[in-house]
Amino acid sequence: YDTGATIGYWRERLAKVEPLSFASVNDQVRFEKCSLEVDSTHWLAVRRFCRTQRITPAIYFKCLYAIAIKRWCRAEGDFLIQEIQTDRPAGYTETIGCFLRLVPSLFFKESFAPDQSIGELLATARRLQKEMRNNEYLSGFMLNQLVGQAGLEFVYNYYHFVVPEIEIDGKVHQTMHLPNAVERVHFVPQNLGEKLVLDLFYWNHQFQDYRLLDRIERLSKQVVGGVDKLGQLDLLLDDEAPLLIDEWGKGERISLDETTVSGWFERTLADWGDAPAAVQGSETISYRVLAEQSESIARALQDDGVG
Repeated sequence: YDTGATIGYWRERLAKVEPLSFASVNDQVRFEKCSLEVDSTHWLAVRRFCRTQRITPAIYFKCLYAIAIKRWCRAEGDFLIQEIQTDRPAGYTETIGCFLRLVPSLFFKESFAPDQSIGELLATARRLQKEMRNNEYLSGFMLNQLVGQAGLEFVYNYYHFVVPEIEIDGKVHQTMHLPNAVERVHFVPQNLGEKLVLDLFYWNHQFQDYRLLDRIERLSKQVVGGVDKLGQLDLLLDDEAPLLIDEWGKGERISLDETTVSGWFERTLADWGDAPAAVQGSETISYRVLAEQSESIARALQDDGVG
């Protein structure tokens, strides 16, 4: 681990990486798990698509995860996903057990331009995975030193076990292992042969999923259905748009003579804080996020002497 060549390789590539963060407020702290079983027909379509793109399903779902993370955390620069991999390093060939390690997966800002093709994003992920094979052994400590700032870590773990649990000495053990789940969001696609299950693990005081697995599945259906550009991907779920339109249509009409625009927005924020306020291509922001961004701009203007 942490050879001079490996550290030099990652120092150059991590120079523009920004730490990821997510605003979440919960009074009751608890560990959450969400699961979604992918329709078998769609899972078959995914495998066929991956063969045409000359990638593995592991790369495919990692890229979909990255698209969602960019939206969730509003990443404006390069960012990392840490991928759990298993292997047996040289010198440990005779030992018993499975060695787990976190390997950085880098995603570049330019890879998410609206006019960028999805095929190019997948090809870049495949190329980077091959390129870093001689520089995989970077310790978590050194990675934190190179990135320089702490943040919420997003972990990817593509499981390819046909048997999700095993029995040893009469006791059933899960084959899935989540190392150090604190301060991390884990996305775990489980390839169980003819079945695919998507799992998400996180602490709710650090992250809110807002049906993340459903949105990843929606992204996947658009991709295998022929959507080519990132800017054409839609994260809004089928049951959300009619609901918003219906509720807004039933909403109370507010006269601007009776209240200010800011007062109307504050009331809407209180009632619909996590609902989508604006959608453009693959970007969706809630009223809560819109309020945070507005306040940030207002503070910047005040600091410059405006208002």
